Amino acid sequence: MCCRFYIAPSDASPEMLKHLDDLERRCPDAGLIEYGDIFPKQYAPVFSRGKDSTVRLYPMQWGFSLAGKCVANARSETASVKPLFADSFVRRRCIIPAQSYYEWKTNGSEKTLWRFSGKAGKTLYMAGLYKYEQGKNAPVFTVMTRCAYGTYAAVHERMPLLLSRDSAMAFLVSGDGIPDAREECLTLAKVE
Repeated sequence: MCCRFYIAPSDASPEMLKHLDDLERRCPDAGLIEYGDIFPKQYAPVFSRGKDSTVRLYPMQWGFSLAGKCVANARSETASVKPLFADSFVRRRCIIPAQSYYEWKTNGSEKTLWRFSGKAGKTLYMAGLYKYEQGKNAPVFTVMTRCAYGTYAAVHERMPLLLSRDSAMAFLVSGDGIPDAREECLTLAKVE
């Protein structure tokens, strides 16, 4: 589930462009970020709270390390109790902005790639967790997932935990559970 998403300044909303510009100005590691299609192990701009509790974008690498493997996703239903994610669930939450994400639909041996985008070009806010790993240039993050619902479930059984902008900010500052965001906020398109 969700092992590729898209973010690029050329397609960003004016609000997101302001955040990206701020990131470029204040963060010497901003050059690590790759734009366009983002895959696990690549760097992306991720919202988290700084030491002064201000919510800003920071460069982070996609994927927690576990026994030499890259763990790109965390199930929202179990993240609070899984040893790999539990501490981050309480202390280090993040939001991954994207213009879209991708899922493969499998039908027998046939696979079709689908792109899920924010309606009317809106930014998607995917809930995530982050942590610091020894030997990494930047923090690492994972995308939280949930069971897919509605028309989205016809493509894939899981989807990112998508939050509204307000719910995303509340998720960052709260140690509480996860908001249940079920709004129809996506458009689907088959990738040719």
